[in-house]
Amino acid sequence: MAEAPATTTTSIHPPTPPADDAAEANIPLLSIPETRTLVQERKPAPEKNATNHNPPRKFDWAGSWTMEIASAIFSATCLILLVVFLYYVDGTDYDTWHYRLSPNTVASTIVTVAKATLLLVVSSSLSQLKYDHPNQRTPLYHIQVLDQASRGPWGSLEVLWRWRLQPGLITAGAFLTVFSLAIDPLAQQILSYPLIRIKAPTSNGLTYAQCTHSYSTQAMTGLIADLASYAVDPDMLEAIISGLGGQSTGLEPFCSTGDCEYPDFISLGICSSCSDVTAASTQLCTLAPYSDVVNILNHVSIFNHSVAVNCIYTSPTNHTIAPQIWPATLSGGETEINVYRQPWTSTVTSFELATPHISSFLSARYANPKLTYTTQNTTAWEAKPTLTECTLSYCERHYTHNFYNATGHRTLTTTNFQILGNASSIDPHFTVFPSLNRSTATNYTVDDSTIQSLNDMLEGIFNSTLLGSLSDPPNTYALLLYNSNNLTESMAQMATAMTDVVRSRSGSGSSNVDGATYTSRTVIHVRWSWIAVPVAAVIWGVGVLMGTATRSKGSILWKASVWPLVLGRVKMRAGRELVVDMEEPRVDWVVGVMKGVEVIREDGFPVVWAEV
Repeated sequence: MAEAPATTTTSIHPPTPPADDAAEANIPLLSIPETRTLVQERKPAPEKNATNHNPPRKFDWAGSWTMEIASAIFSATCLILLVVFLYYVDGTDYDTWHYRLSPNTVASTIVTVAKATLLLVVSSSLSQLKYDHPNQRTPLYHIQVLDQASRGPWGSLEVLWRWRLQPGLITAGAFLTVFSLAIDPLAQQILSYPLIRIKAPTSNGLTYAQCTHSYSTQAMTGLIADLASYAVDPDMLEAIISGLGGQSTGLEPFCSTGDCEYPDFISLGICSSCSDVTAASTQLCTLAPYSDVVNILNHVSIFNHSVAVNCIYTSPTNHTIAPQIWPATLSGGETEINVYRQPWTSTVTSFELATPHISSFLSARYANPKLTYTTQNTTAWEAKPTLTECTLSYCERHYTHNFYNATGHRTLTTTNFQILGNASSIDPHFTVFPSLNRSTATNYTVDDSTIQSLNDMLEGIFNSTLLGSLSDPPNTYALLLYNSNNLTESMAQMATAMTDVVRSRSGSGSSNVDGATYTSRTVIHVRWSWIAVPVAAVIWGVGVLMGTATRSKGSILWKASVWPLVLGRVKMRAGRELVVDMEEPRVDWVVGVMKGVEVIREDGFPVVWAEV
């Protein structure tokens, strides 16, 4: 008797039926021999007068792309609605939005609805692609992977991993499913709410900057007028001291909103210019004629020759200065003599009424005032001190790009200035200084008494030394100048503070420059570039749908239906069968088996996957 053919099985429990029986049974994908077998009862032949209960042929809604096309259209409609909404709110004042839902919430809701309907399209497309591999060899496990991909991002990630990002409809649909997780967060970037400046309709005359073409002090008369420091207005004296000390607060323009802009304007002012003339100055040192020095030198036997302790310095403008020694600090002995200079000395030049120059001085500053002479350097000259020449003058100040901001920029600054020309006319009351700027051609007037009193006061400030004697306190003005780390900057700050006093003086020649006020408001701003995210997603989804529909043309559109899986079966090769041991059910075991089985889908219905 011939032996029965061998049978290959994936499970040893329970025993498998003979091969010829298995072939007749057409065992399904997960057949359970112990509990269930596929038994197809033979249908009796229909009687002649039997009624046909088949329903009339209607449109196959479930087997068409109608729902997916409608979803794609609805998703695109949502985007159109989103664009209309964004166009409506773009640039509007946020304070005018009186709805309970914020604009961001409305935009996000529209995007979310569009994404939800779009995912229906993608899910149906991925589901249909399970059945669109007729006569193509594919692992049976891929059917499970595609089914999971149609359900959400996790399955789509597995598709991207299994397919190695190979171009195609499956990869495109899976990638879009994963990308949909980022659509909602990125949609939050579409709207922003910046704070912008807007020009107020009117300033109501409360926004202006001060300027003037004339200056006169409110000088006192009588005995007090002879005291120069008191003949100048107290606010001018305060400006000089605070400016030298770097403590001037500056003249603030008037601004009714805290944010204003002003047109360019010019005004009479005071300007300074300083230059370091140490290298360009000449030096001449001789024996000091003071008796105190001579007496000390005579008592030091080693000093048989004159020592050049008295020096005179001449600037390039022929301005001279002779820093003095401080006799109270002289000391000597058998081997050396120590001489101490005044740490600070400054002298002023002559004053001319017809020039725009208010005052000028030459200063000598010793970083180390101690001079030591020994037998080896009796003829040596001292090292030059720092020599600085400064001038204060009436000038025309130019103010451009002017703005006021209460949070930081509270004063107006000069962008340029022009020293005025020599006086064009002098009368008993005013001196007229013409502008040298041809574009302005403006004349400026200064009260004669102001010119004189201001010059007298500045002469008392700049014609000074730091130390007089041990019993006298340091000169206040000289101390301010000596302690300045940058004399040029200190003089510029003083000139600016003095200009602020000149500009703030009301009277003839004074005027106000009207400015523009600005307010801040929060607006709704649309960043249109971010709308490309949902638009690209919808276009991508429509492309996946069109590609899947084209590929599935002529096929049954099962999409996400479970019936092909319930009614379908797997046809193994001859001698092989799939059996699940129900005594020890394990999903991993089934998955492992499916990964090792490669099938092709046969045409027709029920769906049959035949092992190859």
